[in-house]
Amino acid sequence: MRFITCFTILIFLMAFQTALKTTFPIVTTCYDLLIPLIVFLILSRSRVETWLTVIVAGIGVNMLSGAPLGVYLITYIWMFMLFKNVKTYFHTPDSSLFITLVIISVIFEQLIFGVFYMIQAPAEKFFSHALYVTCLQVLLAGITSPVAFFILNKLFDVSDKLVFQPHHEV
Repeated sequence: MRFITCFTILIFLMAFQTALKTTFPIVTTCYDLLIPLIVFLILSRSRVETWLTVIVAGIGVNMLSGAPLGVYLITYIWMFMLFKNVKTYFHTPDSSLFITLVIISVIFEQLIFGVFYMIQAPAEKFFSHALYVTCLQVLLAGITSPVAFFILNKLFDVSDKLVFQPHHEV
């Protein structure tokens, strides 16, 4: 049930993010909505479950976005590698740790994007715009990540309690 829940949430977030950005182009300053899911999985789920979700999310978002090839996959893998041992030091994932890691991840993703774009087309105006977008994304991440933590916590609590019972005929 855990994998089904992970992939259902993943597909929903990818579809929602894609629909949101294509319908409302002004929302391009919104941060990557898969970051809270990945951070939540790193903090509270098994490594296998997280690793599979990271790979599928990276490949899926790379296929849907117009970003340079592999940038999302690389970002998600690095997030996993950087934060996988956080559970060792912080035994219970709480919302403040979650919010902090989401904000760090948003900044980290923007740094990776910046490196990819600077390699392709170096420009001086790029830095000021990138800094502006990053600040907006950090602000949005700080505001919305407590809600994301609450929703993801509830969804995974409910899915962990669901157990398929074999049907017995009378």
